[in-house]
Amino acid sequence: MRTKALFVAAAIGLASVIPSLAQVYSVNVVGYVNVDVPTGFSLISNPLDATSNAVQDLMPAVDGLTVYRFDSAAYPSKSSLNPILGWQGDDFDINPGEGVWVNNPGAALTVTFVGEITEGDKSIDVPAGFSIRSSIIPETGALATTLGFPAGVNDTIYEWDNAGNTYVISSLLPAPIGWQPAEPSIDVGQSFFVNAGAATTWTRNFTVGQ
Repeated sequence: MRTKALFVAAAIGLASVIPSLAQVYSVNVVGYVNVDVPTGFSLISNPLDATSNAVQDLMPAVDGLTVYRFDSAAYPSKSSLNPILGWQGDDFDINPGEGVWVNNPGAALTVTFVGEITEGDKSIDVPAGFSIRSSIIPETGALATTLGFPAGVNDTIYEWDNAGNTYVISSLLPAPIGWQPAEPSIDVGQSFFVNAGAATTWTRNFTVGQ
């Protein structure tokens, strides 16, 4: 999955360079992230906090596009039948740190997410068992080493390979083995399934100039 991110000033101020993110000019960074959605299934996320994170406000009204939000009891879905009828189905938000399945029956498309990153600690709960998660901060890197995911021993990560139509599975085994076959690397706008042995909290911190 390829993404393109641009962050611009919410108000003019002092410039700072933030590794792995972008150049910013204020404490509230606003901008956009382009997320490529190929034909077929993909696991994506909303990497920015928008004015409205409702699925119908984030996703384009493309004929047949279906979005599935994972729930332990069911898969609520929201389908766009066509640009005239608009969205049909369940209402739900796609907040930063969460993730959704997208089934795109048509040609590959680009979804543009517009919103902001605010300073301070931001957390997302990771329940025991299966859930779909993503980095709250729009940053690319190794899941635990760079993105700070609190993986526990025997936790398993499932990334979706659209081209191969299969999961790429990584597990954290007891020391000294570690990640097998390798620590996952997660892109901006990508989400993944996690099967966690115990509930935990994934906390990220964003500070201008650090």
